[in-house]
Amino acid sequence: MLKTWVKTGINIKMTVQTAEGEKVLRRGFTNAVKNVSAEQVEGLGKILESISDGKFSNGTVTTTEKVENQSK
Repeated sequence: MLKTWVKTGINIKMTVQTAEGEKVLRRGFTNAVKNVSAEQVEGLGKILESISDGKFSNGTVTTTEKVENQSK
């Protein structure tokens, strides 16, 4: 079997206080680097905090890989 990296995505979850209560915001980023570290995800969350009213809650990293059968 041959496994090849295809793409990596990052989904950031943030919370915002509104007059109606707490609201959850989700931001998605495609075409991230192959090996995203926890520190990089947290750094992205902190950047988003600095340019919005949201508070970084967590991030999810999704990696897509292609697996090919090499025995024919």
